[in-house]
Amino acid sequence: MFIRRTQTRNRLSGEPYVTHRLVHSARVGHVIKQSTLLNLGSHLDLPQAHWPALAKRIDELLHGQCSMPDASLPEQAQVLAQRFAAQIIARTPNLDLPCTALPDAPAAALPASKSPTETGAVDRYQEVDLESLELVNPRSVGVGARCAVGDAPMRL
Repeated sequence: MFIRRTQTRNRLSGEPYVTHRLVHSARVGHVIKQSTLLNLGSHLDLPQAHWPALAKRIDELLHGQCSMPDASLPEQAQVLAQRFAAQIIARTPNLDLPCTALPDAPAAALPASKSPTETGAVDRYQEVDLESLELVNPRSVGVGARCAVGDAPMRL
């Protein structure tokens, strides 16, 4: 997967302009086929040096691979990757990729009724109305969550 910069012309005026496309390459037999997954528009406000990392991050999100955040990839690119991956999933619901990892998928949560300092609770707890959540890719918690916790003692 990569980002292609394409120069085209306006049909009416003939004036050239540039568009950006997210392209997927796949080998079919002895031939490599390239297809446009998403038109990114004419104003991609990300330096060209970050394009390969952006395409890699979108591919990771589409394939459900949760990697460690890339420190060299700016926050703007992380947001773009999540937005573009969500657009690809929405446009192609029959996509043959296991789309299971959009870590920052939009979910609405109600604010806590009282602040944690008022109730004496630890800052990490917050009240959420489960009926108000909108999940893009719901998933259950499994062994991977335990690995993310590390060596913290487990209380069952």
